[in-house]
Amino acid sequence: MIPAYNEEKRIRPSLEEVARFCSIFGRETEVLIVDDGSRDNTAHLVRDFIATHPEGARFELLHYDKNRGKGFAVAQGLRKSRGKFVAFSDTDLSAPIDQLPLLIQGLESGADIAIASRRLPASKVVGLPYSRQLMGKFFALLSRLLVLPGFSDTQCGFKAYRREIAYKLAGAKKSMDIPSMWNTFFWRAGCHCVWWRFLSPGFFRKAPRSTGSGIHSKCCEI
Repeated sequence: MIPAYNEEKRIRPSLEEVARFCSIFGRETEVLIVDDGSRDNTAHLVRDFIATHPEGARFELLHYDKNRGKGFAVAQGLRKSRGKFVAFSDTDLSAPIDQLPLLIQGLESGADIAIASRRLPASKVVGLPYSRQLMGKFFALLSRLLVLPGFSDTQCGFKAYRREIAYKLAGAKKSMDIPSMWNTFFWRAGCHCVWWRFLSPGFFRKAPRSTGSGIHSKCCEI
């Protein structure tokens, strides 16, 4: 599942990359793109991709006319998912989609949620301003102290869930449009006694900025 807002500059290349991965993944896969009220051509480009690409049948667009925030988009995507496992990725594919089997492996080994972490000892962040790295570490520290003690990186945009856990995290209401969605998801997960597993991409670098999505890290190798 990929939430998108004003991503016309990179949505097509990202979908191409996801399609290439799906064609060799060896598992039945569906890809849901949640367009959260984009004001550019994001939705049109997704529809064109679905209609013209050989792997287009795997893809589905969930479009909303009004922008309600990333939390809303992710929650809607989680609710609409139908597979045994549900994975979430940022549009920029900051962690490469071909690393998804590692997350699935974590779920199949017994975890309810698998999360790529940029804060484990094996991870290295390069290309981001030091001030941004400090801000990220400070936010992660606050999250650990106030919300989830013992977890290194709650904000990385590459996660996978068991379907039943995804439904619990999304909640029953359609109005989930809070800015700090992941910490709320994590808090709900704690309430449901979810078991967490962290996986660690090797190093990350700065990816180009696009409207509505800020600076993301780019995972280059495991």
